[in-house]
This record gives sequence, C-alpha cells and structure tokens, in this order.
Amino acid sequence: MTVKQEMLKAGISIADIQKICRKCEKLAEVRFELEGIRQQQYQAYQEQPTNNQ
Repeated sequence: MTVKQEMLKAGISIADIQKICRKCEKLAEVRFELEGIRQQQYQAYQEQPTNNQ
C-alpha cells in the first residue's frame, strides 16, 4: 500500500499501478512454482542411488 501511495504521488496513473501490481503478483506465482519444481528436483536427486563399484 505504501508503494502504491508513493507511485500516486509520483504521478503514475491508477491503471498503470494496477498493471504493475498484476505483473508483480504473476512474478510471485511463477517464483513460487519454480521453487516447488526445484524442491522436487532436489528430492529426486537425493533419492538416486549412487554407483559405488
């Protein structure tokens, strides 16, 4: 909310602020999904047997 108020003071339109907020939300979702994928990959890697021949 503070960032939004600062943007309004800087003369950025509400429509542009809303676009920025949607993009930030989308980025947060993608980062969350990526972290989940990385966690799954790490777990799969940990479960692989090692070849000690």
